[in-house]
Amino acid sequence: MKFNGCIIGAGAIFKCHADALRAGDNSVLYGVCDIDKEKADKAAEEYKIKAFYSFDEVLKDERVDVVHICTPHYLHYEMIEKAILSGKKVIVEKPPVTDKEELYKIINNGWGDEICVMFQNRTNPCVKKLFEIAKTENIKAIRGFLTWHRDEKYYNSAPWRGTKAFEKGGVLINQAIHTLDIMSVIAGEHESVKATLSNKCLENVIETEDTVDAIIKYKSGTSGVLYATVSYGENSSYFVEFTSDDAIFRYCDSKLYKIKGESVEIITDELTKNGEKAYFGYGHKKAVAQFYDFLASGKGDFISLSSAVNTMKLLFAIYNK
Repeated sequence: MKFNGCIIGAGAIFKCHADALRAGDNSVLYGVCDIDKEKADKAAEEYKIKAFYSFDEVLKDERVDVVHICTPHYLHYEMIEKAILSGKKVIVEKPPVTDKEELYKIINNGWGDEICVMFQNRTNPCVKKLFEIAKTENIKAIRGFLTWHRDEKYYNSAPWRGTKAFEKGGVLINQAIHTLDIMSVIAGEHESVKATLSNKCLENVIETEDTVDAIIKYKSGTSGVLYATVSYGENSSYFVEFTSDDAIFRYCDSKLYKIKGESVEIITDELTKNGEKAYFGYGHKKAVAQFYDFLASGKGDFISLSSAVNTMKLLFAIYNK
């Protein structure tokens, strides 16, 4: 059985979801919705799908099985709630919610296991292997680094970007959230965090932070460090590393390394693709397919919001929300 998906928002991430829906065995790209009629019509024409101009219109269409929420951050919770109460399945882009109250409402309502959240980097082969290794190791320390480039042109491409009211944060909630998520899956729930949020290079462009650094203590006893900025001169490969009693395991440049003394071994090597955003992976197709395959068979795993609770709690702790 195949399920019809409708993408809410015809912005920058629309194509990732559209192509993922087309590629899946159990998914059909049925429609696109945007309040900007021109954007919706353009996307609908390109993919030969139905155009909607309001979210309520989508929810009334019985042929829509799954909504893909790809809207500005501040709209995510409201749309999740309305979709679930309307009987639709939900895939939501990160961040799934923007404050603790929204997170707890979803968990307390029992919706966490129903919602798929796009922490798609979890599906990268090296990351999956890193998770597997972490389960068997005593992890003493973990660190994550992200140094990317976002300029005035990027933030001016949409009025919600870089705003406290609509994006609800900067580099942490939009770019480094994936790095934070990988660290949270490996190290578990945090116990305490001390962080600095600053705007070093984009102070006249955005209201939010362009740089974050954090020292994290996890309940497992692991110590963590996170550094992220969008003020670097290019988009470099992000970096996650943990140290165990046995060795250092490092993921960067699409490779997973095991470092023990003077020995350096490549455990997993991902196939890379050419393209503007090759530096962050191509996990959308896998993550979307996992969810639709689960809907079709009732078996297998997908990236549920429940599995991302530790990530979101740490995110809110860094923002002191």
